Amino acid sequence: ILQMIMDLLPTFGERARFCMASKLAVTSLEWRLAPPLQLSEEMSGMNLGDVGARAVAWAFVRPQYDWLGELSLGNNNIGNDGALAISALLRAGCVIRRLSLRDNTIGDA
Repeated sequence: ILQMIMDLLPTFGERARFCMASKLAVTSLEWRLAPPLQLSEEMSGMNLGDVGARAVAWAFVRPQYDWLGELSLGNNNIGNDGALAISALLRAGCVIRRLSLRDNTIGDA
């Protein structure tokens, strides 16, 4: 039940804080599973990994996010799977004026 409640929190930041506060009682919460209800243009250094990158990509399914000025996902330990999820949303027609994936673990194609 806590996981479902956490998935309803609008931002990854709020989910991470909830998860840290709940760590004393529960160790199996994952704040990066569900797409954020509110996307922030600056999400660098949140340790999203591939799971979080996929959740960010899923958030773009909502019509209000078909265009975003900038999306900064630097220093998030995103690998090839996460990069593929982000590239899929771009291929689907989502417009991002500036995308930053610097300082991640993405390999060469």
